Amino acid sequence: MSPTAPLYRELMDDNAAFVKRQLIVTDLPVNGTGRRGSVTWERCGVERPHAVDSYINTRISSPTRRATLAHCPAVVGTLDDALKAIAADDNASYTDLETDLVGPDLLLGAEVLATIQPRTKVTPHEYIGLKHVSYQSLLDGHGAEDFVLMETVGKGIDLDGRAFAYKVLRSIELPQFAAICPATEEDTMEFYRGTMHAFALILTETSEPGVLELSVRLDIDVTRHAKPFSGGLSALHDALSLALRYRRTIEMSFFENVKSGTAQLIKSSAVFAASTLSSLVKARTKRCQMCERRVGRFIHKRYTCGVCSIALCHACIKSTDFNSWSLCFPCYDRNETLYSRSIISKMVSSSLSKLGFIARRSAGICCGGAGGRRHSLEMPQHERWSYRCQDKRHSVPELFTQPDMPQPLQKPEPPQEPQAEPLLLPRSVTDPTPLLPRRRAPPPPVPTRRFTNVTSRANRSLADSFNGRREAPPTPKMWDKKLATSAP
Repeated sequence: MSPTAPLYRELMDDNAAFVKRQLIVTDLPVNGTGRRGSVTWERCGVERPHAVDSYINTRISSPTRRATLAHCPAVVGTLDDALKAIAADDNASYTDLETDLVGPDLLLGAEVLATIQPRTKVTPHEYIGLKHVSYQSLLDGHGAEDFVLMETVGKGIDLDGRAFAYKVLRSIELPQFAAICPATEEDTMEFYRGTMHAFALILTETSEPGVLELSVRLDIDVTRHAKPFSGGLSALHDALSLALRYRRTIEMSFFENVKSGTAQLIKSSAVFAASTLSSLVKARTKRCQMCERRVGRFIHKRYTCGVCSIALCHACIKSTDFNSWSLCFPCYDRNETLYSRSIISKMVSSSLSKLGFIARRSAGICCGGAGGRRHSLEMPQHERWSYRCQDKRHSVPELFTQPDMPQPLQKPEPPQEPQAEPLLLPRSVTDPTPLLPRRRAPPPPVPTRRFTNVTSRANRSLADSFNGRREAPPTPKMWDKKLATSAP
């Protein structure tokens, strides 16, 4: 479609001013503010992965809107190869790109609606088109969210004389695309139209050949509809996760081109990438991206974040009972409202089930449901509370029983005649068996002390006699008696 069409002429003028404004705002914040000082950014307090900076816009962000920025100072690749990796001009390439970014589980559909400005031989890096993408919620039964976006891709030179490439997305509202809905297997799935105020991806060359700087800015509405499932898509509503995914996509595409020999490298960057940059990328999978501890299969097991797919060790991973997630610290903090709300809902549902069981029991219905037994029809009023169901699963704890429970009626017993008290006779009269004296148990043996460390012969003989090995040696009095008896 020609860019001079009357339908898109006004849209093109508005888009040019929007792109220029985003390229200025997306500059890396310095001392808490941008270069123009128009937007306030603050560094996120949550611990972030290695070699990635994360910021949040405190002036724009709110419970229903989130504006974040992420900066990666080192991305392996060149501008031409990076633009080829993120190019999506047709339905097939657009679906492949979104699948690499968010995964096949969350992606429901990706379609190119119209191409306003196609790529040409004169401008191979400039493209403008309209696209539609839909994502499934992380929560089951919460529908999906779709976007109608206008994509702008280009290349230029910044104020410092460095070449850069950009990709800008924003939501638009056109009458011909208002009722569009992707075709899915589940006809009952409900879609909600999301709003992306701005998405800007900027790749800038550095002084090192084969190394780029990556900046991602995202300004998106978290929820715009009545049903609150704001946390269901929070993984896609943060610039940090998208920056890590784009970095992985660009680097993998670059190394595939290097192996095939089709990479557009400058000077000796091919040798530099093969020797140095490849080891840099491989180190991201062999070391924890939070604490930089070396991970492997045996000593320190390697884990992967379920949202941003970075390598983690056991100490830097956070597990959740909800959906058994294994997340890094930033993703855990960002999705905290999601699983905390799920835990609260489970607690409320369990409390309501207990109260409902008590209500059914007070009405005389035990083992509630369609096949439950109703005891109020077969039993009188005074027997309902005394009856207990035979199924142990339906027993009510003492905490939930009522203290003023009615007691069953009992017939009055007839008066009984008083009986004489029995006489207390001695045991010799009642039992003729004579009492025998009680035998006492023998006293326990007294432990004797034994001499073990004996050195001299005289002391050894004394020790042997004390330990009971032989008779004790005669004392001086015994020698005197022997001498007296043996004398003539």
